[in-house]
Amino acid sequence: MSAMEKDGKLVMSADAKKQKQLLDEAWKEQGPFMEQMGMTREVFDQNMQTQFKAMAETIFVFTEKGKVDIKAKGKTSDSSDFTLNEEKKQITIKDKTKEEVYTYEFKDDLMTLTQKKDKLVFKRKA
Repeated sequence: MSAMEKDGKLVMSADAKKQKQLLDEAWKEQGPFMEQMGMTREVFDQNMQTQFKAMAETIFVFTEKGKVDIKAKGKTSDSSDFTLNEEKKQITIKDKTKEEVYTYEFKDDLMTLTQKKDKLVFKRKA
């Protein structure tokens, strides 16, 4: 995954400059509380960067059999059914408990899945 937006706000990026901005914003919001809990800015940044790295290594693999495998840390963590509506440029991912409908866009080497104000951006692999 290259980037994630939640409610229209960037919450994860694989880009180092954007990560720095996200860390600064998060520390500004959470820093005073974290310091009260005994956490330093350095430890906070390390923890956040570990989360960014884990998210950046998350891969969605769409198979010809109508399955999407979500792989984290090289292992399949979830497998769900999906359907594609090319006319509407929509992909529906259905797991055991819910159905998520995303609009998709391919641009250059990126695939973007959008749902309301949320957005997932992935680098495409051939």
